[in-house]
Amino acid sequence: MVSCCFSSSLTFVISCDDKNVLKIWDIQERNCIQSILTDSPNGPLLRVIGLPFKDNFLVTNKAVYHYNNTQHLAKNQFKRRTNRALKASFNSYFNTLVITTDYDLRVFNCYTGKLEKVFVDQRIVEGEHDRINGYHEGALQRKYYIGDPKGNIDCFNFANGEKLKAVNDLEQDQQDIKKFSGLRSSPDILSSKRSENKQKIPLEDQITAMIYLTTENRLIVGTHASIIKIYDESSSDSSRLCGVATE
Repeated sequence: MVSCCFSSSLTFVISCDDKNVLKIWDIQERNCIQSILTDSPNGPLLRVIGLPFKDNFLVTNKAVYHYNNTQHLAKNQFKRRTNRALKASFNSYFNTLVITTDYDLRVFNCYTGKLEKVFVDQRIVEGEHDRINGYHEGALQRKYYIGDPKGNIDCFNFANGEKLKAVNDLEQDQQDIKKFSGLRSSPDILSSKRSENKQKIPLEDQITAMIYLTTENRLIVGTHASIIKIYDESSSDSSRLCGVATE
């Protein structure tokens, strides 16, 4: 055995050995309930890391593999989970490489290549949504922003992953957008966009891109409805929608 860890429910222990075999151990029954022979072409397994939601865990060597407990499909069967890499970015302040996936942020040491931290969006843990929909760093890369599929945006401390504030309130955003008289479209732009949208989440809330302007302390958020929202991030405690652009 080269590494082991507890699952988030403290029900299982996951171990890996030098033969690239993962084993899932039931703590109460004190026996191995599943063995997984990995087919990794990237060398021997080095470490098992438990993630704080739904008994998910990572296995690392030269690559990172994500497994989850599919007990909702079959009793306590762990399978490798499809986890897309959405974005890769270099944080020059902390000298780290950040890989944003559907479910978490993975921070790698640029000198050693080792996985140092895994930041999990607490809203995924609590079941409020199922994936990350946007990521960007701000304030000289000392904080980062996460968007979810519903359009909510939160700000976090990059050093420890602690949530600093909620950037937006979607209902308040709708009211503020209507107050901007400089829109080139009619004042009922939001209602017209909504009428064209057959999905449950309004197009103007679905995030497509985020950019942070360091000098101006502005967070620029693009949406599927071709509406650009501009948030004033001068305050560390709160954010304010200060501008809107549209077609």
